[in-house]
Amino acid sequence: DTVANAYYDDDASWPHVGMSYSAAYENFTFGIAGSFQSYEVAGTRGTYTSARDDQVYTDGSYDIDSHAVNMSAKGDFGLFTLGVTFGFGQNAGNIGLGGAGSATFDDTDLSNPKMYDVDTTGYTIVGAFKVNDMLTLEAGYGKVSNEKDDTIDDDDTSSYYLQAAIAIADGFIVTPEIGKFDYENDYTGADEGDMTYFGAKWQINF
Repeated sequence: DTVANAYYDDDASWPHVGMSYSAAYENFTFGIAGSFQSYEVAGTRGTYTSARDDQVYTDGSYDIDSHAVNMSAKGDFGLFTLGVTFGFGQNAGNIGLGGAGSATFDDTDLSNPKMYDVDTTGYTIVGAFKVNDMLTLEAGYGKVSNEKDDTIDDDDTSSYYLQAAIAIADGFIVTPEIGKFDYENDYTGADEGDMTYFGAKWQINF
């Protein structure tokens, strides 16, 4: 990696490991999963000259620890099903979790560069109702929130949708869906806008 004309080396001090557990009962399922990774960002040379002010600075070493835990549960109540998830983590974007924040490097003060962590929490709730053999309605809502060490505001995103699975014939299902992504505010409190979408999935089982 290169930052401010300095060259950095990523050294894994703990590989990415994960584990999960799930259990299924008559009308209920439960699961929990977690992962962890740690690596060190270290300077590959003792000093470097900044392109900004031509001064010489000393590299630093930074540990980036990433972890994530997610829990899920789903209940079947006849014609109605309800599923929920809840997760949390730190620097989860560094281990590939979409929507989660990643550790950031701040070299505004080149004599004292810093690494900032990001804490992430998120949850979803999805409910479905089988009206009859031809129609099943489903609705869901989810939200993720990223809290960065050096900011006052959180970076939040939420979304919700409504869909209807329509059985046109045996093995032929059309599922129209409408939903919205609300990107809410970023770390500075600025509104990031929203997006509404509509589409349909066509599925044929042979």
